[in-house]
Formats: sequence, C-alpha cells, structure tokens
Amino acid sequence: MIRIEADVIRHPLPETIPMKNSLISALLLAGTFAIANAVPAAAPVGVGTIVCTAASNSVSPTGATLSASGSTSLTASTLTFDVAALPPSELGILLVGRAGTQFAFRDGFLCYDLTPGVGRLNLYTSTGAGDTSLAVNFAALPAPVPVVGTTWTFTVFYRDCMSTGFQANVTNGIEITFTP
Repeated sequence: MIRIEADVIRHPLPETIPMKNSLISALLLAGTFAIANAVPAAAPVGVGTIVCTAASNSVSPTGATLSASGSTSLTASTLTFDVAALPPSELGILLVGRAGTQFAFRDGFLCYDLTPGVGRLNLYTSTGAGDTSLAVNFAALPAPVPVVGTTWTFTVFYRDCMSTGFQANVTNGIEITFTP
C-alpha cells in the first residue's frame, strides 16, 4: 500500500493532458487540484461515518471501499483515506463536497450537495494489488476549505476499464465533521 500526499496547483491546466483515461482528464481540465506523491502508508484506524453504498466493480461484488484514519482535527491535519478493492493500476481522484442525498453516478452512487460544488483533491494510480492511501493536507486545500464544525463527504472516483457499464465508478462515501 502507498500513501499519497498532495501539493496543490493553483493555475489552469493545458487544454490537453496526456493521460490514458479521458474521463479523468475531463474532471481535471478546469480549476485547482492536487497532484500526489507516494510515501509509505500507515496502518488505518477508522474515523468518520460511512455514507452512500459502494456499487460492485470488475474486481469485487461489494465494490471499492473507502475508510479513513488519523484525526478529524484541522490543526493536526493527519487525515488519511485508505481505498481497497480498486481495479489494479487505474487512475482515480479523491472528491470532496458537502453531504447530500445519494444519487446514481456512472456505475455507482454519490452523496453530495452539488450546489456549492465538488472539489477534486488527490489524483492517484492504484497499485497492482488494487489499493491506495490518500493523505489530506488541510493547509493545501483549494477553497472552500473545511472549518471547525462543518461536515464534508469524501469519496474516490476511479476508472474501471473492465466494467461492462460506464467504465467508471465511485467508492462508498465517508462523512467527516471537522474539529479544532
């Protein structure tokens, strides 16, 4: 398993991005996002509340699962997301937004209030074993940033080229209320 740490890019991307997955490219074309760097992963300890249901994918009948470890403290800034049962060596991106109602999206489900928008954070490629870890640096997040007492939902959007549907899916969501 690897851990991904983010560095934020705050300028527009070029019109074309040399990536094998145009759906991920389309998500990245506008706005601020984070690029990931691999470092060794820590053992997960659960935090947050699971929301939304993960739909089956090409490698698991229960779909890819997202769990959170570390702290919900904005000061500590040690929140890490672990993802398992991903298709191997596929692109994905960590999404964040305000909690909302579950609705169908590609081959899975999202739980976001789309009014304020959904942020795109860490871009990654899953390991050959189909997992990854994503660390969130609160100081580097693009606006709007979470504040103490607010609740945000995180999920991972990923490619699933072996799927017979849209060839893209999402994990379950993790809802986190931030503390000081």
